[in-house]
Amino acid sequence: MKYILLLLCLSPLSLFAESNIDKLFSNYCISCHGPDKQKGKVRLDNLNLASNHKLVESLIVVLEEKEMPPRKKKQPSSDLADAVLIELQDMLKTKKVTSTLKRLTREEYTNNINDLFKTNFDLSELLPEDKSDHGFNKLGEEQIMSPHQMQSYLKTARFIANKLVIDKKPKERLWDFDVKNFRGSKRGDYRTEEGFFLTTNYPWRSNLHFSPSKTSYSRFVIPKFGKYRFNLDLTLVNTKEDQTLGVNLGDPRFPTNFKKIKRIHIPNGTKSISLELTLTKGDQVSFTFDSAKVWRVERKPQAYNGPKVMFTKATITGPIYQEWPTFAQHLILNNTSSNFRALADHLCKTILNHNLDTESKQALYSFADSLTKKKVTKNNAARSLITAILSSPSFIFKQESEDLKPASYAERISYFLWNSRPDTELKSADLSQPKQLRQQLVRMLNDRKAKRFTKDFTRQWLGTDKVDDISPDERLFPDVYPLQVDAMSKEANAFFTYILKNDLNMENFIDSNFIMANDQLANFYELPKVEGAEFKKVNLPKGHERGGLLGQAGFLKMTSNTFTTSPILRGVWIIKNIYGEKMEPPTGIDIQEPDIRGAKTIKDIIKKHQSTENCYRCHAKIDPLGLALEFYDPVGRYRSEYSKVEVISKEKIKIEKQVIDATAELTDGRKLNSLRTLKNALLDDKEKIIKGIIGKLITYSTGRPASLQERPYIDDVYQQISLNKHSLKEAIFAIISHESFRKK
Repeated sequence: MKYILLLLCLSPLSLFAESNIDKLFSNYCISCHGPDKQKGKVRLDNLNLASNHKLVESLIVVLEEKEMPPRKKKQPSSDLADAVLIELQDMLKTKKVTSTLKRLTREEYTNNINDLFKTNFDLSELLPEDKSDHGFNKLGEEQIMSPHQMQSYLKTARFIANKLVIDKKPKERLWDFDVKNFRGSKRGDYRTEEGFFLTTNYPWRSNLHFSPSKTSYSRFVIPKFGKYRFNLDLTLVNTKEDQTLGVNLGDPRFPTNFKKIKRIHIPNGTKSISLELTLTKGDQVSFTFDSAKVWRVERKPQAYNGPKVMFTKATITGPIYQEWPTFAQHLILNNTSSNFRALADHLCKTILNHNLDTESKQALYSFADSLTKKKVTKNNAARSLITAILSSPSFIFKQESEDLKPASYAERISYFLWNSRPDTELKSADLSQPKQLRQQLVRMLNDRKAKRFTKDFTRQWLGTDKVDDISPDERLFPDVYPLQVDAMSKEANAFFTYILKNDLNMENFIDSNFIMANDQLANFYELPKVEGAEFKKVNLPKGHERGGLLGQAGFLKMTSNTFTTSPILRGVWIIKNIYGEKMEPPTGIDIQEPDIRGAKTIKDIIKKHQSTENCYRCHAKIDPLGLALEFYDPVGRYRSEYSKVEVISKEKIKIEKQVIDATAELTDGRKLNSLRTLKNALLDDKEKIIKGIIGKLITYSTGRPASLQERPYIDDVYQQISLNKHSLKEAIFAIISHESFRKK
């Protein structure tokens, strides 16, 4: 979209004399973007088109979507436009499809360590978040190593080394706490002689944490790194329903900054719970009532007669080591040699998936020799060498040649499906043999580590981590609970996983006769009751609209504001995530904001925007898709009318009802007025949509954007899965087995 308003203006006469490209652009664009006039302050007549592949890609998009020339200008014939498209597509074939050097993402680095050493590290506080492009954080061109990141990797490697190699077994301790040791936020939590009660989640985040003192305020802090067992005696009060507790890290005096690390399902009738957590020195653990109703407790939480959790006793035991020496220490220190060069060789063989080059190996040997001269202990040497290896380019960066060698091919497959290093079986298989390759892919998708792929891909593709960015306002939505919102954020992953596991058609992403729901979501959708927090397949009644991605409340909620829906956000989301098209604000263009005075409804405002030529080019595509969803409110529930909200005070709002008008028309003349008609339109475009999803999978798996240069790759995969009813599983097999997957 970057060049969409400027692109049909190039006249490369010197390179394409009398070509179709010259005929098209000289007749339709130079008058606006040539030597005499440069609309948007851009002149394009003197550029070398053949060397500007990014421009060529944008030109193809503009022509295919018929976005240019402007609707009120003279239009080229379809024959001429088609001929130009062929020539432009041929230009792309001259550029080699490659990507830059790629490093491990934060998730991949963490999974590598945990898989190798059988640990349970959470490194999200040590490593910086990875930058995303084209929707994913795996693209090499965005993985620039700054000095800050290098320092982060060094700090992380040192942390890991110190936790893996321990000189002596830490002493296990037991801490006992009763009601007098329990502390809270004093916002919805309170203590009686009977027990300590939690009553609410947002907005005050009542919580339970522990104090070593029964009489004064202090906070229990984890003294050493390790695994700790928490046993809590509790009772659910004023409810017959199951409930959920949250486990959080952070200063309990400021519960809005808690970091959620676990959620625990509490069946009705539960009297005690036990859980184990891997914690770091200095951590503070708090428990929150995550399934509590959102309500304003004022100063009398005791008077609240809704669901509560009462705690009466707690014990904490740790650090716990079920075996000593640990698995990691056995793995690291089983080399009995006192020669630190031999130790360095052993650690490289253990940690790295490849052999070091001569220069890197010599540098590591020199470092090992320096440790020998300092006469450090073997444990100290191991910690230093592990730190050096884990912070080195040899570990941080993926080893990819222009055409992937067998080891690199196995690595790419593993980082696609497991978000981690390949195991011994995958590395030992002959992946050049189709039968062995398929056997390995089936095995990997059936492995528990495949959950990392489904969770990470759907999170990045669909943005499901943003579902709870805006909490439902309790004044407008008093009956929407936090656990329902939490279930909304997990629905897409459960849906994708079910389609993959059961070898189903990718058309289900557009529309399906089932959804995946747990007890909370089934209740929210007013469907037959589902037992428990686990997601299960729920068959929909005939004519029900919820099937597919667009009927999911999570999507509908995250493309809305606190009180209002946003057809524009919803339309953009559909174009980017369902059609797989890039959607960026135009640059270099003088956008004239329309006069929206007098507009009373969302549709009135959209019409005002479409009256401006520069706005129309994008909004004509975006707005109809979003308008068709106006019968779904800001939390994704069906509604028959708008609720226009005026905020009177913190406690009071005024609601005015308005009629919904969801009628819209796509640029090709197709009419929309509901989610059902929108789905029908998308089903008409199913080839384009399935190819868009294939492009997303290719981008995620290869670490390079699925640009128009990848179109032959996408087309090949689509043709192959057409023979298998557009199976998602077969699409993944086809992507991995294609020769383009083996390209850097």
